Amino acid sequence: MPPVSDLIRTAGWRQGSIANRADTKVLLAASVDKVPDRGEAPFRLVVVSQDCDLVREPGIEPFVELILCKEVPNAEPLYQNGRNPRLLHIQWGGLQESAS
Repeated sequence: MPPVSDLIRTAGWRQGSIANRADTKVLLAASVDKVPDRGEAPFRLVVVSQDCDLVREPGIEPFVELILCKEVPNAEPLYQNGRNPRLLHIQWGGLQESAS
């Protein structure tokens, strides 16, 4: 099986792509930076690698950077638009979830 980063590249993901729940489980299991078991919580992974890095040869840029996000019922204005240095709430609507 090819490396996970190759699978992300061939799936056409771009910066801002959101992994679906099944892909999130697989990606967390294969991640370099291990995270504690988070069970079935509403976590998702968002691609933060630059698009130019995603299309590069894997030998030059072998890793894809993802950030773990947690779904919250409502985005709080105090955590939007860079108002807080440690928390960021974004509107989920309009972002495209990746297909498997």
